[in-house]
Amino acid sequence: MSKHIGVTKDNYGFGREDVLADADAYLLMSRYWRKLENLSTALQQLRSKPKAIRILEFYQARFASSPDNLKKAFRNLLGNWGNTSVPMLGSPLTVAAHSDRLPDASEANRLASIFAICLSRG
Repeated sequence: MSKHIGVTKDNYGFGREDVLADADAYLLMSRYWRKLENLSTALQQLRSKPKAIRILEFYQARFASSPDNLKKAFRNLLGNWGNTSVPMLGSPLTVAAHSDRLPDASEANRLASIFAICLSRG
């Protein structure tokens, strides 16, 4: 895991475009599920906004712009992943992160804090 953390020119990182894709997907589907807009209109509205605004909207909508809420979600993801009912070979999180292990509690809190700062800056 430590081979990739903090390495800016690493193809295994989770970059701003990855954050934006996740933010867009969350915002798009939340509008659609709440029946606020049809999918096409929601996508047009979303894509008309600057990238930074979309990331900030995601942080507000998903975590109420709270680092503590983000930390809690991150801990829940790491803590409950093993309870999935879908059989998998290896841990999908470690495979996706190109990591040999998941972060421990201290590392998870630090990673979530850094991610919260990044989201808050758009």
